[in-house]
Amino acid sequence: MKKLKNFKTDLPCICCGHCVENENCLHHLLTRKVYQEFQFDHWNLVPVCQHCHNEFHLKGTVYMANTFPAVEKWLIDNDWFYCDVVKKWRRDGF
Repeated sequence: MKKLKNFKTDLPCICCGHCVENENCLHHLLTRKVYQEFQFDHWNLVPVCQHCHNEFHLKGTVYMANTFPAVEKWLIDNDWFYCDVVKKWRRDGF
């Protein structure tokens, strides 16, 4: 499995498309504090600009996936699924 070692990225923001060289960051879906072992795994890192990163933290993954179709697609493409029971995006084992 591919692992990333840098939390800055040149990838465009998956939400708004903003792309300025080395200005975007990677949002951790599973927090680094609790899930240190997954902090570099590509399936746990969403490329976002700083504004959208703040929105992820303020409004949550469900809101971002409902607002930005590319976020929902990214989640599905990286083996996340929406669980109606808990009303959250989940990944097997979490």
